[in-house]
Amino acid sequence: MRLLSPGFGTFASGVRKKLPVQRPVISGRGKGGFGARVMRLGIAVRLGGIGGLLAVWCASATITLEPWAPMFRGVDFARGEADANEARLQKVFALRVDLHDPTVEFFSTPANGDRPKETDGQTTAAFVQSYGVSVGVNANFFSPVNYTPNDPRDLNGLAVSRGEVVSAFENGFPAVMITRSNAVGFVSQAPGSLANVWTAVAGSDLILVNGQAKMADCNTEFCKPHPRTAVGLSAQRRYFYLMVIDGRRPGWSDGATLYETGQWLLRLGAWNGLNLDGGGSSAMARLTNGAAVVMNRPSDWLPRVNGNHLGVFAQPLAPALLAQPTNQTVSVGQPAIFHVGAVGAPPLYFQWRFNGVNLTGATGAACTIGSAQMAHGGWYSVVVSNAWGAVVSSNALLSVQEEGSLVGRLFGAQKDGEVFSVWLQADTVGKYSLEWRDPPAESNWSAWPAVNGNGAALQLVDPQATNALRLYRVRRW
Repeated sequence: MRLLSPGFGTFASGVRKKLPVQRPVISGRGKGGFGARVMRLGIAVRLGGIGGLLAVWCASATITLEPWAPMFRGVDFARGEADANEARLQKVFALRVDLHDPTVEFFSTPANGDRPKETDGQTTAAFVQSYGVSVGVNANFFSPVNYTPNDPRDLNGLAVSRGEVVSAFENGFPAVMITRSNAVGFVSQAPGSLANVWTAVAGSDLILVNGQAKMADCNTEFCKPHPRTAVGLSAQRRYFYLMVIDGRRPGWSDGATLYETGQWLLRLGAWNGLNLDGGGSSAMARLTNGAAVVMNRPSDWLPRVNGNHLGVFAQPLAPALLAQPTNQTVSVGQPAIFHVGAVGAPPLYFQWRFNGVNLTGATGAACTIGSAQMAHGGWYSVVVSNAWGAVVSSNALLSVQEEGSLVGRLFGAQKDGEVFSVWLQADTVGKYSLEWRDPPAESNWSAWPAVNGNGAALQLVDPQATNALRLYRVRRW
């Protein structure tokens, strides 16, 4: 038998013992700010001699998960955190891979050919950089453990790289196997055939099984808090998760037990999961502008040269808009600024348009008009592009107002679908604009472009009257 020590390869004979743990674990689930999921733990105590139950909320124990954010096509990223009032301080880094995206491909470290052992060691950053994978994490336990780049390594358990078996299956090292079409499965016994397996890596324990975190009663050194790397699969088998939990860094992150690691996979959305090598090996890296960047804080002061890694090839993100430009109403001479929020593979290019025509020099994330004049009133939009695509924002209306007065007498107001219209008696000198606002969200009035008076009955129209509570007024200039 082998006794696994996270990040320290394989040690001589021993057996992992499972002992009861006296410490209770975690509370219920709720929601926190900014879309994050939060769990809190409170303590209720009975005070002797008083006879009543007093609810006492100690310092809030909070577990937070950020919303998933796109990183590459088919790959999202999120951070998690357990504060110091939880069982321990934890920082979590997670990737979610959409297995339904046909452009996603998994990859693991290939065999080293005629060289000794099975693979040549690399740091996680070197793996991402040398093979050009979009993201990667460490994978199998291995030996020997050192910091020498390209030093030959023996792997523990199954490893398959692009259909080639790099290391054979070993009992006691359950594995995750992935086909070329990104079907994922976990095995704890030798598979009958590897014919359809494109990528595979092995770990120590299945720590999440059918929605239940395992290893709660394990109290061996291996099961205690350490830096961790793990992978998981959602119940509907659509999403695959790669996760790293930092550890051995006081004040930053203390690591996780095997049971807590399974709990984190469950929080992320996994239904089944596998613990991989950990300790100083635990690392996650991504490709940014052609260079590999480590995303977490590994526990060792020098990057660990690992035996193998699991990576994902994914296409860079075409631009996507997070925030659209919004309507604005300003007086003559006041500034007007339109903003857009966008994500995508860098570099991003911006081109603002006025009434559908490109604005010269307006090529930033914001479009600024220093001193708005009547001629600036109209529709503004922006095209955001990169090498992988382009996206066009919605139109935002700029209304520029001169000093004017509200019209007190209106008639013939009607609404037909999403079109609102109102009539007034106009003169031939003034201009008239229909203004609106949507309570309670909006306190400022917006306005459609002014229309010249015709000396007769004049119709003003709001063609986008989607809010039944919208308020209207008419201003004459």
